[in-house]
Amino acid sequence: MSGAELAARITAARAVAADFGHADDGYLDHGGARPDYSSWAHRLASALDGLLPMIGHAEPQDGQLAEMADTPASLPPGWQSTMRQCLRDAIAYCETKASEPGPGGGEFVEQIGLYQSLARELGIELAP
Repeated sequence: MSGAELAARITAARAVAADFGHADDGYLDHGGARPDYSSWAHRLASALDGLLPMIGHAEPQDGQLAEMADTPASLPPGWQSTMRQCLRDAIAYCETKASEPGPGGGEFVEQIGLYQSLARELGIELAP
């Protein structure tokens, strides 16, 4: 994959994350229209799908699993801020869905834990 394609994917992911943040902040903080969260979840997942394969997909060699278990994954320069925003957005979405009345909130709580675990594995600090 060329550097230009990588840069384009990073830019696209940042744009989706920023658009979501703007829509969500407008709703939560300024009384704007409620975002279509299912559409945003799809857009954010698509942005992640465009980036995650570039992190690396090679299977570990024998003996590397034990070494990898204690070593956080690393992201190429510039990706941490994009992934941080994507994970924050995904967690915010799950927190919103988990707080809504009705069944299924537990699934969203579980997803929050998975996103937080992924952040730790990638060495990403989620706190603002």
